[in-house]
Amino acid sequence: MPTYENPRGFSIRFVFANLVAETRNEIIHKHVGNNMKKQILLILFGLTLTLLNAQKNIIDSTLITKTTFIETINHSTIDGKLIKLKGYNYNSIYNQKYSNDTLTLMFARKGLGSQIFKLNITDTIVPEIILWSDYPAFNGKYFKSLEFEHLEIIANKKNYKSGDTIMIKLKCISKQHKGHIGHPKFEYKGTIKHILKN
Repeated sequence: MPTYENPRGFSIRFVFANLVAETRNEIIHKHVGNNMKKQILLILFGLTLTLLNAQKNIIDSTLITKTTFIETINHSTIDGKLIKLKGYNYNSIYNQKYSNDTLTLMFARKGLGSQIFKLNITDTIVPEIILWSDYPAFNGKYFKSLEFEHLEIIANKKNYKSGDTIMIKLKCISKQHKGHIGHPKFEYKGTIKHILKN
């Protein structure tokens, strides 16, 4: 097959082959770039959905709860198996107080070491699980507040005042507490019905 040369001595076939290679590389680059963008968007979308599903704080004025009953469950991994241990059931509120426009409801047991479950209510309801001990068991401290893996709270109102009835349905699961045997997660779930007297 004859090869045609231009006046400067470059082969037309050589120039054409280079153009084809450059075009193919551009197509591959664009294809890979588009796939990367799609994957990043899918990951961000998935993380957003996970966050939304993991944390729900809803106001439902039609919510009716009949009693205060909070069930505690300890999720531990022992010998590679997930074990659920039911604990103490709370049917009353241990203490309540207003502080800096924050209403705090506390559920706790008396003893040498245990857990405190708190609901801090302002414009939103922020739960807190606190582990406490009679000696500095948590890196030299007597208390440790756990982060949450799952929060689902439905309340009958956004703001409360004295004489109001608080009605709440909740399910809260902490992240693993790796400083304890079995790396437990602590779950609190149930309902609250309480008339504010302060």
